[in-house]
This record gives sequence, C-alpha cells and structure tokens, in this order.
Amino acid sequence: MSRMDTRVGTQADTESGTWHRRGARPGPGRAARALVALLSAALTAAVAVLGPPAHAAAADRAPHAGPARTTAPDRAPRLGPAQVVNIVNTHSKLCVETPTSALGQPVRQGRCFGKPAARWYLQASGASTGAVNLVSAVSGTCVGVENSSPTPGAALRLAPCGSGTDVSFRIVPLGDGVGFQTMTSVRPLCLEVTESSTTDGAALRQWECNQQPGSLFTQQQPPKQWGTTVVNTHSGKCLSILDRSGADGARAIQRTCAGATDQRWQVVELGGGNVAVVNDNSGKCLAISNGSLDNGANANQFSCDGYRFHTWALAPVGPPEGGTYTLANLRSGKYLGIRGQSTEEGAQAEQWDRTTNADQVWRLMPSG
Repeated sequence: MSRMDTRVGTQADTESGTWHRRGARPGPGRAARALVALLSAALTAAVAVLGPPAHAAAADRAPHAGPARTTAPDRAPRLGPAQVVNIVNTHSKLCVETPTSALGQPVRQGRCFGKPAARWYLQASGASTGAVNLVSAVSGTCVGVENSSPTPGAALRLAPCGSGTDVSFRIVPLGDGVGFQTMTSVRPLCLEVTESSTTDGAALRQWECNQQPGSLFTQQQPPKQWGTTVVNTHSGKCLSILDRSGADGARAIQRTCAGATDQRWQVVELGGGNVAVVNDNSGKCLAISNGSLDNGANANQFSCDGYRFHTWALAPVGPPEGGTYTLANLRSGKYLGIRGQSTEEGAQAEQWDRTTNADQVWRLMPSG
C-alpha cells in the first residue's frame, strides 16, 4: 500500500502511487522537504487532497476472501469530495470508520468491506497552514477530538467541520505511512488506534506521537458502488427494512415503493460478480439471519463485517438493458425471494433454492 499523498493539482507516480520518484525511496530529509513543498502547495491552492489510491481492494481483506476487484482505479488526484478513499491503519489493515454517520459517533477501526461510513476525504482547514479536516463522505461531518481536549487518551468522535483545533490535523510522513497530528495541545499528539490494537471495533484516540504501529495510516481506493432501489419483479414492491429500523437483525421485507431511505441501497462491487448490498438508511448490509443454510431463512440487515452471509452473487437475468438480476447468498448458495411468492405489503424476504418463480428476480433501478 502507498502512503497518503497530499499533493494538490499534480500527477503522482502512476505505478508506485508514492511521493518518491520511480525506483528511488527518499530518506528522511527528502521526505521532510517533500512535506513542506506539499503543504505549501496546499496553502496556495487552499485545499488538501489525498493522492492516488493503492490498488488493494477492501474485499481482499474480508473474511470471505472473494476475488479481487478488477476495475482499474482512477489514479488522478482530485480536490475535496471527488477524491474519496478508505484510510487504513498499516498495522491492523483495518479501515477508519464510524458505527453510523450521526454527530458524536465514536471513530474506530473496522473491516474494510465497502462500508459507507469508512469513506473519507480531506479538505483544507483554516486552523493553520497545511491543516486539514478528515471529512466523512456520507455525512459531511469531521473527525474531532472530544471536547477539544489537550490530554492524551481523549476520544475521537464525529463533529461539525470547521477551522477549530478539535477538527484540524497536520499530516506528517511516518515510516511507510503518514500520521495525523492533532492540534488541541501545545506539544504534538497523534491520532492512534488505542494501544495499537488489531481488533475490529477498536476505538481511535489522541495519544503521544512515538511512531507506534497504531498511529501509522495509508489509503486505498474504496470499491466501486452505485445507488439503487431493489424491486421484486413479481410483486412490483421494493426491498425495505421493517419499521425503517437501524438495528442489527431488523428484517428485510417488501413494501410499496415510496422513495424512503430504507428502500434505497448501495450495491458495492467486490469482484467476480460478488456484491454487498448496503441500506442507505442504516448503513448495514443485506444478510441472511444467523448465516443460515436453510430454505426459508429470513433476510435481514447486519453490520457489514465482510462475512459470506453478508455477500451476494449478482447475476443478470435476460438482456442487460432489462436491469433484472438474481441475488444468491455466497454462504448458502440460495436465492433472495419473497416468502410464498406473496404480493402483500410487508411480506418477508427469504432465501430459497433456485426456482423459475419471478419472486427470485429483482430489478435494480437507479436511485440517484
């Protein structure tokens, strides 16, 4: 993986994706001079961006170890929201994320699996020359030090963006990655995975800058994804979540299409025809209850952890222009359908062996 590139309006090495010239690794002196040049460029352009992403795909580290994504990444740097990346701890290989996009949510690390809450971009902060905000691409809120605390150990949470020191960071080269220095203290403190943990869900905090493994980060390009409504071709109703719940285990049902947020989904391409189907309202993945292998097992939503029962094989049915597909659960091999081929409001989505019934065929309609 490459370290993060904060250059503005310049083309990075398209093969290595790093700051250095092809075939040469800069020493500490050159890295420091390069950083000064980069931050000067950021001041001139009044914006800082992440540079070209590494080739590694989020799905490659998911427990199901699905095929690598074959879509070639766009390696040209862009300004602000156009350059969305995953921020990955080089030690744990887990992505910086939040449980939801709500203000006050803790910043943590989790499996890289195309989660919306693991998508970030940089924007310039007015706190000082070269300072940046780490902005959630989902909510437009920023990583912030809780209560602007100057104390080591202070938690990191989503906060309103701005030029305050609590939401402003300096990017510094550290080893094979970069560090994010916080600005709430006179002496430099750094963003760190608590105690350099490799555990899924470990919180991030403000801590001493000692080049500890938990303080080193890099970037990778998120999987390609696209917004859709998932319409059952038998009933004409939309795949939805019962009571628009945000909870793990909430059941997937069909309901009259009304444009509700729980009826909008992100299809995240994981390679080899495999996808995650992520609910826009909850940020959780379409799954099969308890990873069951049984016919008739309920479809529900669950936190996107990269397991096979959260992953689906998407296959076209009929001509491509028809936009109709089957969804087969990667763990069970069974197909998403509607219980009893019902056309009723609120009927349960379930898995079943492949049949010729239309309730197992879904039309994916762009949701904007």
